[in-house]
Amino acid sequence: MYIADLLSRSFMENKRLIKYNFDIEYLPGSRMYIADLLSRSFMENKSNIKDENIVAVHCLNLDLPISERNLDLLKTETARDPVLLKVKQFCCERWPKHINCIDNNEQLIAFSKIKDNLRIHNGLVFFGDKIIVPEKLRQLMLQKLHNTSHLGIEKCKARARKIFYWPSLTKDVTEFISKCIVCLKFSRKPPKEPLLQHTRPNIPFYKIAADILTFGAVDYLTVVDYYSNWIELVKISSKSTTEVISKLKVIFATHGIPTIFVSDNVPFNSLEFKTFAKDWDFDLITFSPKYPQSNGLNGLAERAVGICKNILRKCNETGSDIQKALLEYRCTPLTGVNFSPSELLNNRLLRTTLPATQNVLTKPPEIDIRKLENKRMKAKHHYDKQAHARPTFKEGDSIILKKEKHWVPAQVMEKTDSPRSYIVKDHLGNIYRRNSSFLKPSPNPFILENNAQAEYEDITNQSNNAHNSFATNDANNYDTPTTEIITESQPSIKTRSGRVIVKPVRYRQ
Repeated sequence: MYIADLLSRSFMENKRLIKYNFDIEYLPGSRMYIADLLSRSFMENKSNIKDENIVAVHCLNLDLPISERNLDLLKTETARDPVLLKVKQFCCERWPKHINCIDNNEQLIAFSKIKDNLRIHNGLVFFGDKIIVPEKLRQLMLQKLHNTSHLGIEKCKARARKIFYWPSLTKDVTEFISKCIVCLKFSRKPPKEPLLQHTRPNIPFYKIAADILTFGAVDYLTVVDYYSNWIELVKISSKSTTEVISKLKVIFATHGIPTIFVSDNVPFNSLEFKTFAKDWDFDLITFSPKYPQSNGLNGLAERAVGICKNILRKCNETGSDIQKALLEYRCTPLTGVNFSPSELLNNRLLRTTLPATQNVLTKPPEIDIRKLENKRMKAKHHYDKQAHARPTFKEGDSIILKKEKHWVPAQVMEKTDSPRSYIVKDHLGNIYRRNSSFLKPSPNPFILENNAQAEYEDITNQSNNAHNSFATNDANNYDTPTTEIITESQPSIKTRSGRVIVKPVRYRQ
């Protein structure tokens, strides 16, 4: 350890004790007796060493293994830095006794707190063994520190603290790396947020969720009830809005019209389906694309799709009847509730091929709503253990958007009615609707590349018209995302089945 690394108080104590030669031995407190005057042992010969003859040597030899060009650059900028000039002056003469006597400069005040560890050598100022970098060279040092390997903030801070020093070093390293475009592009996904659960209704088929699945080149419409977890699985000839509406009418005629209908966007966000929702008097709620967790209670629709795919897969393997397998699922008690979907929906157990007495089939279940709520609260409790709340975004905020595997610059345009759902615009002028899990705040200002702003302004109305025409001609364009306005002026290309081919973003230029 260098003497320069010691605190001034301990250094003065070492000066006073340097003329003594003693051994240190540990004793418990019960054996540490207080010595009286007669028991003290004095030195027979007085030492000729005086305190004023002791000189604190900070450094005997200091090698700087850097090139002459860099050494000259450091010396030149140190000589030009007004703060370091003041520091050199105070080190050579005397530091003021009080901080108030120093100019109102935060850096000088910071240097005054470590004045006992400062030294000057060869025109440079050192803090212990670390070079104090002049202000004009700090940005260059941060670039050399980070841009070679693009390590994280903590590693770069630890590396910087080892080799050089200046006031606010930690803050400057953090700000520099947080604005690094390369690090932002390949940054990790933000931590998950606390679970937002849909309210569970008190009656069956008051609130339902729907989704479309494909198995074995065949499309199916899946509908699940929020209250009972009752699942309807209906084969559909196509994903067009007309076909989906025709199947939903049969389900509504059987179980009643729901009050709330939750789904993703295609094809449920089309104008034709919105008209159907208005005529049949139910509220339509859609959620952000590419985020199926938001569709239903903790992904209720997605879990229903998973159950149906599992049933279809096993029935296809064994040749069993799909409807009979669905009947068995509807009569099987739910985990943690001990009631089957048929009991929760119809207040009775449905008859199957398994033998059951009439009392079992007709006995009304004593449903305890608290068990259903406790199950939901337990799921939320376990989910939120690893979740962290994040601040919401406002209109005009500069962000980065997750596209495929990378993050790109974007800007928030507006907040939608759905929770944690935003309309955003990327650096190319394309507009998307995304969940907050695909968004992260960016310290860099948002800039549109090339003439993207002009292109966006010219085609805004065209995109809206295309959106409306898609809604009216949905049978031919059912695969086109209605929640993404693609800023593309080229004519669309369709397959033989009528599906519109949308080029990936990387090929649109």
